[in-house]
Amino acid sequence: KRTSIGRRFSAGRLEDDRNTVVTAWTEKAQGSANPTPSQTLAANRGYILFVSSGLSGSAAAPTSVTGFTLIDSVSTGNGNVNLSAWRHVGAQSGAITLTYATPPTNVRWKLLEASAVNLTGTNGSGMIRAANIVSGNSASTTPSLALAAIVGGNGVLGGLAYNHGAAGTITAGSGYAKVGADYSPGGSPANQLSAQWDETGTTTCGWTTVNASPKAMIALEMVFVFNATPPT
Repeated sequence: KRTSIGRRFSAGRLEDDRNTVVTAWTEKAQGSANPTPSQTLAANRGYILFVSSGLSGSAAAPTSVTGFTLIDSVSTGNGNVNLSAWRHVGAQSGAITLTYATPPTNVRWKLLEASAVNLTGTNGSGMIRAANIVSGNSASTTPSLALAAIVGGNGVLGGLAYNHGAAGTITAGSGYAKVGADYSPGGSPANQLSAQWDETGTTTCGWTTVNASPKAMIALEMVFVFNATPPT
């Protein structure tokens, strides 16, 4: 949390008085159903949707997602799993449909929410510093992405798609905390999805995994806004 204390006038009012705002991302929902169960998205909130799509040898991102705009996508080195990140700002209700050119054999998704982010731009493009969107794949047990220097006050949100079938195999990187629980692995090809957040702006977004199965990763510098509307 971040709190502002302004200059006090004689009448007792704080100049530029702001409530405490929550900068951390939280998990609103996760699942494997497509379309998703009905979701109620609130005004004055930013949303990131991580989608992990499995299709042996030719996994690809959805061509569209209801109400969301694609940020980036990347596939594992073997092509079995694709990770994509999508953004949305503002009120929306109903199921979220993931549309594919070729339907995957399994899907995992995590819907994340925050309030104290920049909500400007086309469908929340201001939430993300465009110069610091990084993606890649790895077959290491310590996969990571290197970001450029983080603007003061901003944080880093990372997503990991893992072509591995055993649960409890992903550990958040140094300085990061998981956003919600990892979505359970399963399906064919095996597919597991994890998200993590660091509000201090750590430039290495990494994970530790139980083995060297292929992974796809996306890291985003999220733009903090001090006077964002606090949660109600």
